[in-house]
Amino acid sequence: MFRRLKSVLVIVAGFFVGNRGPVRLKGEGAAPFFGQRYVRWATPAEREETISDSAVFVAVGLAMIVIGITIDSRYHLF
Repeated sequence: MFRRLKSVLVIVAGFFVGNRGPVRLKGEGAAPFFGQRYVRWATPAEREETISDSAVFVAVGLAMIVIGITIDSRYHLF
């Protein structure tokens, strides 16, 4: 059961990583509440990396679910 739960959490993480918006912080510090905002648009390489990371998380999560179902001795597939 915990294997499938972990798999679902990995899939959910992949969903949220993939849905990250196109705005990134300019620096390491926090953005101020008033005045100039310290944000910038993500580069195409950053957007591509985000989509790739999301695909990896979803694929690993699905593989973990399939492996968990096949090795679970409580249920028989055939």
